[in-house]
Amino acid sequence: RLADDILGTAPAGPPPEKDYVTVLTEKDLDALIKRLKKSGGFAIDLETTNKEPMWAEIVGFALSSKAGEGHYVPVAHDYMGAPEQLSLETVLESLRPLLEDPKLPKHGQNIKYDKIVLDRAGLAMEGIAFDTMLASYVLNPARRGHGMDEIAREHLDYQPMSYKDVAGTGAKEKPFSEVEI
Repeated sequence: RLADDILGTAPAGPPPEKDYVTVLTEKDLDALIKRLKKSGGFAIDLETTNKEPMWAEIVGFALSSKAGEGHYVPVAHDYMGAPEQLSLETVLESLRPLLEDPKLPKHGQNIKYDKIVLDRAGLAMEGIAFDTMLASYVLNPARRGHGMDEIAREHLDYQPMSYKDVAGTGAKEKPFSEVEI
């Protein structure tokens, strides 16, 4: 939807209802992969342990092929009471055919970051089609910031939950791996 809004092709009307699903089983992962394969393209965002891609380890995969719908595949959340999660290796191998398919478009925010992290994990993502951060820069290079929060407010009139809201700040900030799924 953000890409459509930036390009001026977003549908009019209220945003769609939200349907977010956590994927914890191979059966659910297989169903997600089938859906993504048929989708004609999808958005991807990695949750990681570090803002620097060369130091970051993958904590989870956020994937969406439809406005208002998202799937989160956690692989390394580590806190008291955390549910059992699929292994990183299982998820990488399951997603490999999709992420390495150059004909299946991938969209993201600062997707170069995700590509670097995935490359380090042994998966060569191909088919990058759209990056909202780059689009924001092209539309307004003088803008102070091109982060998701800023461009969501400007183009969608939407205030997303910030990283600070989820992980805290300063002495109370915790690594994303300790954030509850």
